[in-house]
Amino acid sequence: FSEEYQQLIIRSVADHLYAHESNVVLALDEAHKWLPEHSPSAAKHSLIRLVKEGGARKLWVWMSTQALTSIDKQALKQVGTWILGRQMELLEVERTIAQVPVSKHLRPRPEAIMSLGVGYFIVASGESVIHAYAWPGFITDWGAQAHAKRGFTAAHPPGPQPSSPPVPQGV
Repeated sequence: FSEEYQQLIIRSVADHLYAHESNVVLALDEAHKWLPEHSPSAAKHSLIRLVKEGGARKLWVWMSTQALTSIDKQALKQVGTWILGRQMELLEVERTIAQVPVSKHLRPRPEAIMSLGVGYFIVASGESVIHAYAWPGFITDWGAQAHAKRGFTAAHPPGPQPSSPPVPQGV
């Protein structure tokens, strides 16, 4: 479907959820397309209304994007939990950090975001900032456990995964 047609579908879904549903999470990938900062969008008004007013009816919007600073600020101001993955462009990282709604002394440093490995995230919610690990489907069980136990430092990013677990020594 064309992007214009996708806009109409997303608007129709948002309007339906707002008018008729409760206890629903709308996952909105590539949110910068549907909630652009400086341009119109057929879905924008309906999505902003859902983001701003849907919580009372347990209607939630999960937004994902690699272009966070290009999302309309009316929507971003409503976000209570931020899950930040790796970003590489310093100015974009700094703009992202400036928008995270936690005390300045709790905000992650740019190098913390720029050095995140596969599956590692920084989660900011309320007055809490934690490091988290999400198990990517292409990593084995034991590999995911090993990565998670390694910690979250730039000196120890996740590395390539061997195809089988290590053989125990002395058996």
